[in-house]
Amino acid sequence: MPKFTRLSDEQVEKLMKRSKKGGDSQRQITRQQYVDYLKQYKPGEWISVDLDAEENKQTVRNRLMRAAKTLGWKLNFVRSRGPIRFQILQSEK
Repeated sequence: MPKFTRLSDEQVEKLMKRSKKGGDSQRQITRQQYVDYLKQYKPGEWISVDLDAEENKQTVRNRLMRAAKTLGWKLNFVRSRGPIRFQILQSEK
């Protein structure tokens, strides 16, 4: 069971200041990095992505799908052990 702790007013204030600062969140930065990686390719191409030991295959796959959606693409994944393999498809709108 996780341990729950009530935050002090000071902790809440620090947390709120941090979240209101300008700039991109880590999530936005990561999404943009994946968009930039995918921009190197074009619809119709097949891609293989090798993962580092600390990376989770499902997380990387989800990030790829989100980045592809941003570019107006769909990804056709092929099940495989090891690297993530997929084809970039033009999204039908």
